[in-house]
Amino acid sequence: MLRFALRVLSVILAGSSLRGEGEAELRAAVEVLARTSHAWETTVRQRFKGATTEPRLDPAAAIEVQGEFDPAGWVRLVLPPGRELAVPVTVIARSGDVVASTPAGWVRRGALRPTPDANREVTFEGKTVRLARLHAAALKASALRPLSEELLDLVVDLKSVRQVQGVIVGELSEKTVEQWWGGAEARRAPEVHGTVIFKLGPEGLSEVHTVLGIGFPDTKTKTVAWTMQQWSTRIRGLGRTTVTVPEAAAEALDR
Repeated sequence: MLRFALRVLSVILAGSSLRGEGEAELRAAVEVLARTSHAWETTVRQRFKGATTEPRLDPAAAIEVQGEFDPAGWVRLVLPPGRELAVPVTVIARSGDVVASTPAGWVRRGALRPTPDANREVTFEGKTVRLARLHAAALKASALRPLSEELLDLVVDLKSVRQVQGVIVGELSEKTVEQWWGGAEARRAPEVHGTVIFKLGPEGLSEVHTVLGIGFPDTKTKTVAWTMQQWSTRIRGLGRTTVTVPEAAAEALDR
């Protein structure tokens, strides 16, 4: 990851390259991912300010979501413990149908709606947690899509694709940056930046790094003050991953 971080820094600062170069290779890699078992983990979004759109990668960034994918239809997604919730939250999906692990067992999204006793505390995974927070995290996890689905849509929407120093760089549209930013300030920003850097290894796609930025020019200094967001996804076990499906989860999906 550290080597890739250094390479990303050089890519962002690199000179021009041929528009469209690497696009076919990227599409092929994503299509292979969509039909091959794999696991992945995506970091939390890191935010910082700067005078340029240069990223500040942190190989030790906390993990926001972990996933396993089987092209036969199984997907397992886990939100690791964090500041908001001290326990992991797991969902199992099969061909679009999903159940989440809760104190009441494996349940579908409809069972995660607010209830009069949602603010009570419960014991789950050996910890005492507030039921409302647990249900909120389970709803969030159950709405997540497999990585391959997200990347298939992303490749179609990229404004341009180029190959630089051994990685493939995709440029995001202003609309996509605004949608992904998560706040109204992106629509007000005079300058926006969005790139996705793809690293291909011997087995296929191995890392994806996303960099977003919104900039506001300073009329006095004639410079742009940038606010940045970045996150990374690491892919492993291509063709060797088996989705771990608890028997109770499979039974819940069959009901």
